[in-house]
Amino acid sequence: MKRFAFRLDRVARVREIERDRARGTWVQARAEEVRITERLADLRTAAEAQAAGYGDVATQPDLRAAAFRAGLRAQAVEVAVTELRDASAVTAEAAGVLHVAQRRVDALGRLEARKREEWTEESRRAETLELDDLSTTRAGRTPMGAEGPR
Repeated sequence: MKRFAFRLDRVARVREIERDRARGTWVQARAEEVRITERLADLRTAAEAQAAGYGDVATQPDLRAAAFRAGLRAQAVEVAVTELRDASAVTAEAAGVLHVAQRRVDALGRLEARKREEWTEESRRAETLELDDLSTTRAGRTPMGAEGPR
């Protein structure tokens, strides 16, 4: 009996490689998004700590310096929020590409399973026919036939 050969094995392998690359891109985008989220949380924590320390400011130059630092932190937070929005969009796009690649791999997997099942059924039929032929041949070789004398 010949072995099963899926005609689209190479295509399936290419689709798996595309899926793996898409997964890697998504992982990198997600890691960048998490990094920016953590940086944003750190900036907000530092801004809150700075705001809590304004009661200690004694002179006007100290107040101006504190206001300047608060402005810089606010700008940094705005930049981080913009970066987070962009990173979230990139992550969502990468997730979409990964989903499409996964669907393509799954479709080829289902096709291969169906073809393998058809091949198995066809092999069983061929084997059954061969055994039936052997049985018929043996029955025909008996001296009087399978039924006996007539």
